[in-house]
Amino acid sequence: MDASALPKISIRALTREDIDAVVTIDSVIEGRSRRDYFERRLAAALRDPARHVQFAASDERGLAGYILARVLTGEFGRPHPGLRLEIVGVRPDVKGHGVGAALLQALNSYAQRHGYAEIRTTAAWNDRAMLRWLSAMGFTLASDHIVDCAVEGNAFRHAPDE
Repeated sequence: MDASALPKISIRALTREDIDAVVTIDSVIEGRSRRDYFERRLAAALRDPARHVQFAASDERGLAGYILARVLTGEFGRPHPGLRLEIVGVRPDVKGHGVGAALLQALNSYAQRHGYAEIRTTAAWNDRAMLRWLSAMGFTLASDHIVDCAVEGNAFRHAPDE
């Protein structure tokens, strides 16, 4: 695709008025609505804006994508504050055209201006598309190991130490 066909986007702060478009984009990506999550996330950001960083990408059709991060201050014994990338979403018709990269660049610039040492995130080990994108954006595998254990449905089974 030539450069003239790429969408012209602008990056701005995500606002409360964007929530319907965010939920719509996320519903297409996830295959279900997570409106409650986004409404709780917005409420938390409004209560404590210093701990939340949220950007939107807009084009001539409206919201093209969004990125939401939270400030980390000492989690897991880290000596320097950082950002945790919680969610990034891009409208399907502009996916692969640099919208996510532009949003991540805005987040990175914000981090640099505010003295945050790193941006961390998590991804499912089998979400190959997201892992490829994170790798292309310069993320590397951390030395941390995150281990989950479901507690409902009797999934946890105590076994005596061997």
